[in-house]
Amino acid sequence: MALPTWYIVDNASALLFLALAAFVARVTPSSGARAAFVAYLASFSVAILASNSMWLTPESPAARIYLGVAVAAWLVASGTTVWLARVFPRPLDADEKARIGRARHVVALVAVAFAAANIALIVRARELITAEAALPAALGSAYVLLVIGTGAFSSAAMYLAPLLALRFAAARAEDDPMRGQAALGASAMLLFPLLILGIVYISPAQPLRSAIAAGGIVFSAGAWVYAAQAGAGARALARNVAWLALVIPLLGMVAVARAAEPLDVVNSGIMGAGRTLGVLLLAYAMVRHHLLGVDVKLRWTISRGTTAAVFVAVFFLVSEGAQEFFELRTGSGYWGIAAASVLVFAIAPIQRLAERVAEHAVPPAQPPRREETYRATLRRFLRDGAATHEEERVLANLAADLGIDAARAFELRAQVQAELPAAARDGDGALRAG
Repeated sequence: MALPTWYIVDNASALLFLALAAFVARVTPSSGARAAFVAYLASFSVAILASNSMWLTPESPAARIYLGVAVAAWLVASGTTVWLARVFPRPLDADEKARIGRARHVVALVAVAFAAANIALIVRARELITAEAALPAALGSAYVLLVIGTGAFSSAAMYLAPLLALRFAAARAEDDPMRGQAALGASAMLLFPLLILGIVYISPAQPLRSAIAAGGIVFSAGAWVYAAQAGAGARALARNVAWLALVIPLLGMVAVARAAEPLDVVNSGIMGAGRTLGVLLLAYAMVRHHLLGVDVKLRWTISRGTTAAVFVAVFFLVSEGAQEFFELRTGSGYWGIAAASVLVFAIAPIQRLAERVAEHAVPPAQPPRREETYRATLRRFLRDGAATHEEERVLANLAADLGIDAARAFELRAQVQAELPAAARDGDGALRAG
């Protein structure tokens, strides 16, 4: 049996997230932010893969197993989203908490209220939900749990997006990288929850649920409008996130309005396309704004062959999608094979492009650049006078990743300490105890 196009597109996007999780786990310095990010990507990917497998074969004996795995994975993804919101792109420190103030507690209360209202409405409308799903009776009650899981995930995103907006607005004037990381990270991680709200949650048949979903969308967009007004820099980025928070659900609503059934939109591949865009945004944040410190090891650990392999993997997905598309449109497998064969001729230029990109993305290592990277991290961690235990561990891992020995790391630290303002040091010129 030929796999449907939506299944290929959706699962390909999930596999891209898994690949990104493996990449981040391998090349970034150890930190709480990295652990939360990898856990988020992994649980999110498993939830998608299990959900799609259930929808592909709902009559099979394994469908109930897939559904159980999907429910558990969505709930885990919800928890990791909340965790990620508190430590991404780096953990909240005391100074940042003071600058944000009580607004972060307001965001948490709104997100909890949004989740509670969503779950209450789902439980109340469970018969309608199971009827619309058109699943076997044996999966009915468990499917309600799946809807609760995806609802919890969307609610967690309503916490992550405004909190990152507050951090964007409260960032110091010189902290443009952090603002770029927050804005692009929020954009990438909002795409899928916003599509869910636009496609599934906003419906004329359920006005109360639609009003709650619309409130969550407006709250997220409004937080980023505030960030664009209050932020000291990169305001265009914040405005872009605000527009995205409004436009993405609208696109989902338009797609539903044009389709015969909402389920046709869910199984159209549009969600997979949104997730793929999210991966690209996160990749851009890593290259442009050094997300999670990924650039620290990028220059020394990614081989040109690895970069080329990514291009080849994308080529494979495109060729498989083309073959499936033409088979569905023409009813003949020969046209699909012919389309895939034509794409084979594109592999040589794709490989040459991959090699050129790799040459620019992986230039030779330069010791001065390594030391400047280490010094910049030292300045950020020590500007309040003391590094936390978590920051000390990050510094140790960073020195090892950069190939800086302990003696040289001590010298660089002494230089940075000497540059600190007097208020950050005690009377002898040493750092105050943390």
